[in-house]
Amino acid sequence: MNSTPVTLLDLLIERLREAASSFFPGVEEAPCAVLWTDPERAWGAVIPMLKQRLPELLVLGEYAPEERQGPVIWLKTAMAGKIPDVPLPPGQTPILYLPGVARHVLRNADQCPWEWQPLVELLYRGTVWAHRNGKDWTVEGFLVSEEGPALDLAKDDKTRLSLHSSLAVVAQTPLSRLQGKRLEASDFDLLVVGDTPRDLLLWIEHGDAVKSEWGSERWHAFRSRCRDEYGFDPESKPPLYAAEKLGLREESSWQLVWERYCEAPEAYGGIRERLDQAQPADRLALDAQAWPRENALREQRLGAELEKLRDVAAHHARQRIAELEQEHGERRGWVWAKQGDAPLAEALEHLARLAEATRSIPSFTGLAAFADWYAESGCLADSAALAAFRHANMNSESAVRAAIRSVYLPWLEELCSKFQVLFPDSSHKPEGFRPREGECLLFVDGLRLDVARELVLHLEAWNFSPTLETRFAALPTVTATAKPAVSPVFGMLSGDVVPADFAPLSPDGKSMNQPRFLKLLGREGIEVVNLESPSPSTPSARGWAETGRIDSRGHKLEADLAKQLPGELEQVAGVVRRLAEAGWRRVTLITDHGWLWMPGGLPKRELPGFLVESRWSRCAAIKGQSVPDVPVVPWHWNPKESVAVAPGACCFKAGMEYAHGGVSPQECVLPVIRVDVVAGSLPTGGARIDSVKWRRLRCHVTVLHPGPGLCVDLRREVGDAETSVLAGVKEVEADGQVSLLVPDESMEGRKVVVTLLSADGGVISKYDTHVGGKQGVE
Repeated sequence: MNSTPVTLLDLLIERLREAASSFFPGVEEAPCAVLWTDPERAWGAVIPMLKQRLPELLVLGEYAPEERQGPVIWLKTAMAGKIPDVPLPPGQTPILYLPGVARHVLRNADQCPWEWQPLVELLYRGTVWAHRNGKDWTVEGFLVSEEGPALDLAKDDKTRLSLHSSLAVVAQTPLSRLQGKRLEASDFDLLVVGDTPRDLLLWIEHGDAVKSEWGSERWHAFRSRCRDEYGFDPESKPPLYAAEKLGLREESSWQLVWERYCEAPEAYGGIRERLDQAQPADRLALDAQAWPRENALREQRLGAELEKLRDVAAHHARQRIAELEQEHGERRGWVWAKQGDAPLAEALEHLARLAEATRSIPSFTGLAAFADWYAESGCLADSAALAAFRHANMNSESAVRAAIRSVYLPWLEELCSKFQVLFPDSSHKPEGFRPREGECLLFVDGLRLDVARELVLHLEAWNFSPTLETRFAALPTVTATAKPAVSPVFGMLSGDVVPADFAPLSPDGKSMNQPRFLKLLGREGIEVVNLESPSPSTPSARGWAETGRIDSRGHKLEADLAKQLPGELEQVAGVVRRLAEAGWRRVTLITDHGWLWMPGGLPKRELPGFLVESRWSRCAAIKGQSVPDVPVVPWHWNPKESVAVAPGACCFKAGMEYAHGGVSPQECVLPVIRVDVVAGSLPTGGARIDSVKWRRLRCHVTVLHPGPGLCVDLRREVGDAETSVLAGVKEVEADGQVSLLVPDESMEGRKVVVTLLSADGGVISKYDTHVGGKQGVE
């Protein structure tokens, strides 16, 4: 379950794992490893804590496999999964912490020490967790950065020394206690010596181990504070005594300690077990929220009640879900939910929304009105079902599946049947899109309407102002038919007899495929955008780009697609930003079809194979003059030809949890998201490079929409500050002008990249050029 990072440790874990997923599928290969270079060994104090929570973390050092540490060759063997005693969690990219190693040393392979040279190739197969300017993360640099917690940190040597001395404590301190004020040496010193609630929690968790670690003076001071503030002496009372006091919270002083624990429970992982051991026998007298065993028992009871819905009529299931929400909803505010130990209570919030959204379906006489209602209200049921399943884990999945099916499946079957009665009608006339000048069409396969509404939220979070409209899909709702139908080449295609793959014919009479499709885009004057270098060739260019793996993941993961969608949407939003930053004035997101989704599988409808040429999950190509006993619809590319579609929410194949090709609001009512890029719509203020002019070794750059703190650099590689050919970056003037001088005459004619940088060193825009304006010998 994703949550806002509470401590520096949480944030480090989040950023390291983000580094592993920050690539563009279909354009870049997934990294084989994340390299964390630390030439000053500054992060060493947090590594033991990270090892406990990052099972994929491996450390360069002396051979100590029981600590997931070893020399370079051992590291490479371990990250490849070849060491049985060091298992790596499936689905997680190995993270290699490299103390004493600098990124720039690895880049200079010829000068790299021989013992590190096997790591060099990982720069290309993996990724480096580093500052946007390409430099290694220092502790101070991360703490003050936007990628980090953005703390206000004094820059004197005393503060730096105190920070490094207290880093292990700082890493476990709630960020809320560090933000909103200027931090100096005294603040970090107080964290170490003056935090009684923290010390008490650590003692409850670790017992005598902290007594040995602290030494006699600190232990004496701790005992004194406990006697004065909490009324007991830890020398004569065991940690379980204090754990019981913590759970009961009968005095205000213990309530404050409990609140401190709730701020960052992950920092005190052993407290849960202590509370379990200390729980009093009289359960009826307890405030249940403080005791993890009570939460676990309520989760078990809730799971049992949800399982019972498997054989309950939908209207009774809705009533029971509402009752369970009244009983268990409060647990979402308990500390155990924050730690992911109340997945059923979390899912119940969305099950309650699903139950409410599926109470009824209005009657409509026209397709357009039905589609409008679905876009406004009906699709809320789809999003609630996905959200509920997203919170399920391995132990709770069966119960959540039963609850979803009890109310969602009957509603879905009725919804699809009512929609099919009206479909198609005169309002169903889908046509392709023709981009205007400066517009890029971004095709996202399988972007269903409810998912598109989530995507809009992602885009708004990035300071865009997207608009969402709807249109109808071409039939059948499969990519081979429906993708060409939304594209700029729709008018060049035709159809004869329905083929087994439902693909139309290109102008030369051949079956449409991706290479032919891209050639036709070129004939229409449409640029096929490379997402690695997405800048338009001219301000009047019209573009086509493709991204996203929603449909391919749906076919592979089926019900588990729900858990992958947030990451997919963040990736798509990142592509929109990349296109906007590259200079496209409008990005229009389009799709080909939606899909039906049902954990546990959609109902099956038999369709004899001798009646069809091909049979897909929700549609089939009819053989000859056969008349199958299922609905038929006109094929988009030749309306005289018909396609068989599954009735209601059924499939022609058994056990399908994810399917499309048929007729339903989910498959046919498609989103269109338009993002107009105007000044101020980007987080960077919309700044981009407008022009580059050379006068021998002096480069004059004009930046549109300049803002404070923007700088320009000339680099051999856009993302690597170490490849700069300048003596230093130059700040952009208020009028958008900046003049750069290349000091090395031998660079004339060499390829460089004019790189526009944000105030924190991030790349905003780039422009490929050659020093002096003319290409020389590379």
